[in-house]
Amino acid sequence: MNRTNIKLTIVIGVPFILWCGWMLEGIRLNLRVFIRAAAPDAMIVITVSALIGLFFAWRHMLRGHASAFQEQSLYKTFIFSFLFAAVTFWSVPEAWVRFTAREVITDKVTFRIERPGPAIGRFSHCEAGLRFYDDWLKYYVELCTKDKYLVSDARTVEIEKRVTAHGAHFVRYRFISADGAPHRWIDV
Repeated sequence: MNRTNIKLTIVIGVPFILWCGWMLEGIRLNLRVFIRAAAPDAMIVITVSALIGLFFAWRHMLRGHASAFQEQSLYKTFIFSFLFAAVTFWSVPEAWVRFTAREVITDKVTFRIERPGPAIGRFSHCEAGLRFYDDWLKYYVELCTKDKYLVSDARTVEIEKRVTAHGAHFVRYRFISADGAPHRWIDV
């Protein structure tokens, strides 16, 4: 390989590897971080993605690539830029909550175990799902768990989460037996 090929591999390969890592981190964040229903984060991501799509379509037009014959080319540039930006930035609100959440809240809630658990990626699921209603978020949450962590006589679970105004990052949980005895903490 000559120097040009090595530089090209680095210039294309490193950002691609970083982007793939970010997409995998987004899947992990979606299992632990939940956004409040009233937070406008989805609309912000869509607006920013639309602006990025318009910018790239505008740059495409300025370069003279969009004659009357190639009007569809502008639409394609906008659509592909918009979709790429939306997919890339979709997990940014969860990451923001994850890295800015400082206030720790601990709740005891009743729960239900569901099988299979929440989806991990496109083709797989968690072994089991710990489903409960979160009063702070105001909706049902389902966390991944495994059969080996389940306690047969547990009636409630103690949940520890870190919160911001936009959402909650669930850190760990532990089952509470019917007699009130807590079991060990399990990381989410």
